[in-house]
Amino acid sequence: RGNQMATPLELSRLRHEFERLGRHADILVLDAGNTLTPALTEFWRMANLVLTMTTSQPLALMGTYALIKALHTEALDSTLVALVNQSSDDDLAERITDKIQEATHRFSGRQIEAWPGIPFDPAVREWDEARRPWWLTARLDPAALALEQLAERCLAVLAEVGTNGRALACA
Repeated sequence: RGNQMATPLELSRLRHEFERLGRHADILVLDAGNTLTPALTEFWRMANLVLTMTTSQPLALMGTYALIKALHTEALDSTLVALVNQSSDDDLAERITDKIQEATHRFSGRQIEAWPGIPFDPAVREWDEARRPWWLTARLDPAALALEQLAERCLAVLAEVGTNGRALACA
């Protein structure tokens, strides 16, 4: 619906459909973006696992801080995770997730896990421009391998919850 906000009825229907889908899927991942909306708030409430993804760009990092600060109380029973996307420097990515962990604990008292991110990989742009699903066909590229490891880790965490899970990725 573009920039229009979802109505409460639409959000209720969406929640119902996600719950029905859960009987048929091990995991449901939503790329929910990072714009604070009623829909994003509802997604945080529904998720068993919330992945907050950022890049090393200062504006993206500030957006991640703001999103966690605004919504951390909406996912009280969820595992919160921070990871860095498109980083060409593992040390920088680790410093960024450390900062997110420290800030989250300072303003909310909540723990947020730091997971390895998805490295910068020029193959992603090539596959994207070709409109091909790079994560399915470029299995040995660094980003594809990292995405596969991320999916396996999500499944492991959700299995610990003991239910079919819903993971939410906030870019």
